[in-house]
Amino acid sequence: MDENMKLEITKNFKSRNIEVAFFETLDNVKDKINELIPTDCSVGIGNSKTMKDMNILKILRERGNIVFDKTLGETKEESKQIKKKSLLSDWYITGTNAISKEGHIVNIDHSGNRVAAMIYGPDNVIIVVGKNKICDTLDAAI
Repeated sequence: MDENMKLEITKNFKSRNIEVAFFETLDNVKDKINELIPTDCSVGIGNSKTMKDMNILKILRERGNIVFDKTLGETKEESKQIKKKSLLSDWYITGTNAISKEGHIVNIDHSGNRVAAMIYGPDNVIIVVGKNKICDTLDAAI
């Protein structure tokens, strides 16, 4: 991704009070997440392929964080309870369906748990976005 695009994305998200950081690899992202999140904090995980690829659930649990990941629920009801606990966690980490260079985050979810957590959940939210999820406009992101 070129520097002009990074500057455009950063400026447009900053205008919406959203911080942006760019990383070359998922390992760099994991390192930053480990740096940001204290080990005594609880963490909700929004299920996504990126979260699975990062193996962030295992990493956080092994270092001592309490982690709420709905995929660990053995029943539909247990999964629902884990999603609710995620809303009350200290941190929330998730992927997203897409973003626009204009500064929009687009989610079209099955149950809405990621959207709820991003909007009205933990005070600290990390959204991991691959460059394949960056679109020029809101319409393209949708």
